[in-house]
Amino acid sequence: MAGEALTAPPSVLAVQDLAVAAPRSGRALLTGVTFSVAAGQTAVFLGANGAGKSSLFRVLGGLWPPGGGTLSGAAPEGAALLVEDAERQFLGGTVREELALGLEFAGLLPEEITARIAEASRVFDLETYLGRSPRSLSGGE
Repeated sequence: MAGEALTAPPSVLAVQDLAVAAPRSGRALLTGVTFSVAAGQTAVFLGANGAGKSSLFRVLGGLWPPGGGTLSGAAPEGAALLVEDAERQFLGGTVREELALGLEFAGLLPEEITARIAEASRVFDLETYLGRSPRSLSGGE
């Protein structure tokens, strides 16, 4: 073993200087994305709401064209991309109404629902979103 060179496993997915743009507007969402994932590796993508994680995975999954850069390799067997169709899933007109639905279905009284939404929105810093339409939120929000 001494003196043997270590070689990295081959990349399953390699991304070099990738740019991501919104398909309809062409607005740049991400630029300069570079990473590789080797066989057997696990990758985690973390970022704040609206940082572009969902947009990146739309490009990686072939749902959006890349706005530049190179993308090579293929997703490993068993990998999947689940894309939500939010337009078909939201029932409430606001985030507050959407949060209340599950509590209403559970049979809670309106006062308890209001209290729980207030507490959860405080704990998770969602107060500014409560009056917004859930359809107006980014993929990460």
